[in-house]
Amino acid sequence: MPMAVSRLGVDKKTAANGKESTHNKTNHVTRLGLPSGSLGDLSLDHNMFNGTFIETIGGLSNLEILSLGSNHLEGIITENHLTNFSRLNYLDLSYNSFVSMQFSSHWVPPFQVEELYLARCKLGPEFPKWLRTQKQLRYLDISSAQISDTIPNWFGNQSLSLVYLNASCNQIYSFFPDISFSNNQNRSGRGALDLSRNQISGSVTFLCGISTLSIDLSDNLFSGQVPDCFANIQSLRYVNLANNGFTDGVNLMWKGTEVDYKNGLGLVKLINLSSNNLVGKIPSEITKLDDLIGLNLSRNKLTGSIPQDIGRMMALNFLDFSRNHLSGGIPTSLSELS
Repeated sequence: MPMAVSRLGVDKKTAANGKESTHNKTNHVTRLGLPSGSLGDLSLDHNMFNGTFIETIGGLSNLEILSLGSNHLEGIITENHLTNFSRLNYLDLSYNSFVSMQFSSHWVPPFQVEELYLARCKLGPEFPKWLRTQKQLRYLDISSAQISDTIPNWFGNQSLSLVYLNASCNQIYSFFPDISFSNNQNRSGRGALDLSRNQISGSVTFLCGISTLSIDLSDNLFSGQVPDCFANIQSLRYVNLANNGFTDGVNLMWKGTEVDYKNGLGLVKLINLSSNNLVGKIPSEITKLDDLIGLNLSRNKLTGSIPQDIGRMMALNFLDFSRNHLSGGIPTSLSELS
């Protein structure tokens, strides 16, 4: 999960240092006896608090930031626990022991959050319908949330403000709707799309509508072509499409002029297309990605030879072309990568 930053532009833990210390305590969280009042930021994350979600917090009606992630809390959270949080714009309940969220399918929260972190909370099996009410979401983590459902089409419109989406490690299936990430993510340095370890199928043409720093679609059932629109994602740093069913040639990903590579894919650091059914030759243009650190095209059906000038990729420290049908000599320029 990316580091959370408060509305004031400082780390939330730093912001909490001016209040009575609530950090670094091993305690039963129900003993805190929190009074209602003007408290706007309550950050108790990354401790060892245990017990159930405390109803006392529900009286803190002025809360804008509530961060309880990475503890040992447990129990069921209902809409009654969150009724008074009309000012809330940041909520982190992720990485606790056994937190289950049980909301009515017609529930309309009183708040509009910009950042919502619910990793390892039990949200499923249905995709949470109440997310449709959140029109200002920029960061959303619903990974490992026991969701076994399709992602509804309305979520495509919901994504217009998104900078960061992590829905990995669920049992999400069927097609993924067209999405369009916010253009503000390049400033944040935290833009990412992670749908890995699901059962999502179909094409990945929806990628052409986003601009982000990191894309991880590994371990799904995606198929068809790897789109050539990657060259237009100028902020892209990391691509992982491993363990899917892509069948078209690698050439599609890098076709274009050298100017396109430098202005687009030239910023990419890691590319993983392993364990697909890619065919064709390794394009010589790939060697123009001279800032690439890792390249994995293993376990495909690639033919031909390794580009002779691969040694120009001086930043490489990981290269895997294993388990293909490559032939010819091993380029002498590889010795330049020492």
